Amino acid sequence: MAKARPLRSRPLTLRFLSGLAQRSFYFQIESRVKLGENEGHNYVLEMMFVSTIFMRVAMPADIPAMMKVIASARQFLGAQGIDQWQGTYPDQAAIEQDIATGIGRVLIVDGRVAGVAALVVGPDPHYLRIDGAGWLADVPYLAVHRFALDGSIRGKQLSRVFFSNIMSEAYRRGFDDLRVDTHAKNVIMQHAITGMGFDFRGIVYMDEPVPERNAYEVRLTSV
Repeated sequence: MAKARPLRSRPLTLRFLSGLAQRSFYFQIESRVKLGENEGHNYVLEMMFVSTIFMRVAMPADIPAMMKVIASARQFLGAQGIDQWQGTYPDQAAIEQDIATGIGRVLIVDGRVAGVAALVVGPDPHYLRIDGAGWLADVPYLAVHRFALDGSIRGKQLSRVFFSNIMSEAYRRGFDDLRVDTHAKNVIMQHAITGMGFDFRGIVYMDEPVPERNAYEVRLTSV
């Protein structure tokens, strides 16, 4: 009889993406089984709990924390050799404007601001020209801008949680179309975007030294 190998530990991540709040769990289960011997099973259970994660409207009191998130993202992009946000944009004036107009959003993790974004109601002037396949439909839409996560939570897949909340808000507000753009070299952000069902639609142009941006779109009615 062939000798059975111990089962490998497999991390399992479960999230409830309601668009309102999430709780994140990490389970690692190890099971050792020997065939031909009545030794039963030996289980090792490890659980890591992360407190409630949710998105809310940004408030003036959030500005210092929001600027820290943007600074963290700017530093990370620069270290990756990505010429995005390497000037003054987005500056505090832009964040203050987002808050004043009600389009700023923050992702709260463990009671602190860990992500920022702006939800801009179209038509977005930067999206009027697009080189490539073009937008899927000429309909009302929300554009996601100034999306960033703090470096302390990078790699924990919380961009998916943030996007899930954004998509839920868009749908609740009657927008079936969501658009976003990122730098051609920002592969991490591209994976986060396409992993949420967005399709690449072409190139749009920002008011930055390197203006070209990859543009993406998702039709929520077809998800």
